[in-house]
Amino acid sequence: MHYTVKDGLSSDQVFSVISDHHNNLWFGTQNGLTKYDRTELEQIPLPFRDTSGVWLDQVYPTISPNAVHSLAADDLGNLWIGTAGGGAYRYDGKEFRSFLAETGRKQEDSLYHNWIPYIEKDNNGYLWFASMTYGGVTCYDGTEFRQFLIEDGLTDNQVRTIYCDRSGNIWIGFNGNRNSGLTMYDGTSFKSYYVEDGLCNKRIRAIFEDREGTIWLGTGLGNVCVFDGQQFSEFNYEGKTFSDVLFIIGDQEDNIWFGGRYGIWKYDGEILTEIATNE
Repeated sequence: MHYTVKDGLSSDQVFSVISDHHNNLWFGTQNGLTKYDRTELEQIPLPFRDTSGVWLDQVYPTISPNAVHSLAADDLGNLWIGTAGGGAYRYDGKEFRSFLAETGRKQEDSLYHNWIPYIEKDNNGYLWFASMTYGGVTCYDGTEFRQFLIEDGLTDNQVRTIYCDRSGNIWIGFNGNRNSGLTMYDGTSFKSYYVEDGLCNKRIRAIFEDREGTIWLGTGLGNVCVFDGQQFSEFNYEGKTFSDVLFIIGDQEDNIWFGGRYGIWKYDGEILTEIATNE
């Protein structure tokens, strides 16, 4: 099936997709939130954010408070929504509640416009929020929010993605500015890996752990990289490498799916299958 705005999507530009406890699909798009109950699409309006200021399109990172860039479902059945400039919302199916709107760096209008590109739920059910507007990482344990910044152990405060592995370690990927790298938090301390340590690229957009415990990294301006716990290397299949990969996920059969600018592929550990290509 192929769905577009003609079928009811809020936008054809989709950033995030999740399934909730009721088997509904939720799509985070450039123009807000869409729910699919496996029968029809329904647009769910977010609380209004004024975007009339032309400066919003002139700063980096680009701010778009009504765009939904990340989604997560908590253990209580709530939907958490990360926006591109309006912080986060918790949606219980009836009402939205705002969180983390005043986190990070103030913009040209002297207000915060927190862009949350990723939300990860860890093995304890805690939620971890990435901030691209210099807000670092924030963890919510169901009661309190705890923020982590450079002074706490991060290598940068512009965070792109977060991943929790099977052991409960939190892996953090950054935008690639300054002296950033790949950071792992074990619940007590931080350990960081840099290009000087063999990290293939510091502009990390996706993180995934396979069944062998190998960490896969998708990067914005480099090739897919794998880390076996000792060394980093580029993933190479029959002489081919894969660049500009924006997502890496696994399925119930332990296949690895990854893709981005140039296509989508499935890897079963031995055979790589091309699903779609933009080349």
